[in-house]
Amino acid sequence: MFYDRITRRIHEEIGGKEYLFCLTIGGLAELEDRIGQPLMQLMSAASQGNLPPIHVLTDAFWIAVRDGGNKKRINREEGEKLLSKYMEESENGFADAVNLFMALVAVSGLLGARGRNNIIKKLGLADKDGNPAGEEKNVKQAKATETE
Repeated sequence: MFYDRITRRIHEEIGGKEYLFCLTIGGLAELEDRIGQPLMQLMSAASQGNLPPIHVLTDAFWIAVRDGGNKKRINREEGEKLLSKYMEESENGFADAVNLFMALVAVSGLLGARGRNNIIKKLGLADKDGNPAGEEKNVKQAKATETE
């Protein structure tokens, strides 16, 4: 799994095929509607060790793969099957699906630069060029300005 800083997409191989995942603002709003609670409440609970329910991961996975820019638009049933295959193939199953969900929210920009970097570093996610996560250029510039 790796991400593209420019497009805010996560690339993941499932069943020998690469899929693109992206949670846009519209997708995040749709996810909130589907789960019936603010996404930030769910993220706060997750940061305290409470795992999201499977229906939340299913909805997030499907919305993200549907909106990821794949050659074929993925319908709900295909998304569910793809999530099952992802968990089947992954080393840690459900836990890896949770990590993908956290990475998707982080890469979306919803948490800001600091939140994104914290999650990306914690997950050990590299960008498409193979570079480990680090501070974005504008964050580095802001820190340099503060010290002057």
